[in-house]
Amino acid sequence: MPKTPRKKKITLVWEEDYFDYDVFGIVSHYPDYRLVYNLNAKVDWHFERSEEEFTPAPPKGKAPVSFPRFDSYSEDERFSRHLVKNKIDNRLMIEERPAIDYFLFLKDAEINDFDELKRTLNEADGVLGVYHFDPEELPSTKNIVL
Repeated sequence: MPKTPRKKKITLVWEEDYFDYDVFGIVSHYPDYRLVYNLNAKVDWHFERSEEEFTPAPPKGKAPVSFPRFDSYSEDERFSRHLVKNKIDNRLMIEERPAIDYFLFLKDAEINDFDELKRTLNEADGVLGVYHFDPEELPSTKNIVL
């Protein structure tokens, strides 16, 4: 019986870069419209409420939830900013950080000094704390597509 040639098995490994954004958590007891007003006054980013609410892919077995979102686009700087409320109807967008009230996503931003940005945001009226997070360390961020 003739011997059949062995088939080569080729395995491709695709590492997808999910995280093309930086994440900051903001603690504030202000309602979203008031916090946005104060952030706009402090950092001049011109956030506006988005007509579309932010609906991340829900974890298995849970219904999707929409979170209020404010967007700021800067064509000359070529990046976008998204402020999203973390808590709505006793549900969390990023469950690993229940103490965070808002998340600020900076998409395609080239920030050289995260500490300076944190200090500036912390100076806005109504902001109690600002924290920088590595999105790879927060499993819930895999459900977030900006």
